[in-house]
Amino acid sequence: MAVVLKNRSAFPRGFLLEAADEERLKGQLLNGHWPPLNELKIPDPAWQVLRGHSPVQIEKRPNGYRIVYRTSEPAFIFLSEMFHPAWEAVAAGKPVSVVSPFGVFMGVFVPPGRHDVIFRYRPVHLYACWGISIGALFLALAGLVLVRRGGG
Repeated sequence: MAVVLKNRSAFPRGFLLEAADEERLKGQLLNGHWPPLNELKIPDPAWQVLRGHSPVQIEKRPNGYRIVYRTSEPAFIFLSEMFHPAWEAVAAGKPVSVVSPFGVFMGVFVPPGRHDVIFRYRPVHLYACWGISIGALFLALAGLVLVRRGGG
């Protein structure tokens, strides 16, 4: 017989913090004074903010997520995904800044209503490497064609 334990205090992958006072959240979740991840201890005031979360619909996509939310006032979408500067987000059709709660995760401030938030991972360095690789392939093929013409 297998026993599976469920962590009932775990947070979902993504959730909504309604009535998000941007200044208050910046002080409690985004203050930048966090210990390394292996020592992360969330202070009680931040736990109180997080405990008041609401569910959202979340869909995993290649290189990102689509989150559908509904709120009657400005809110904050919290996504339990590792932050990296290459993440971009669009909320209600407009680009929004991706911030890093606790210096680890991702989140965005969103307007009221029923909207989608699209998170996309766009690593510019990867696109640059693809361009260099394609250019090198083109040069190698061009060189091969010239060598065959010259030797023929």
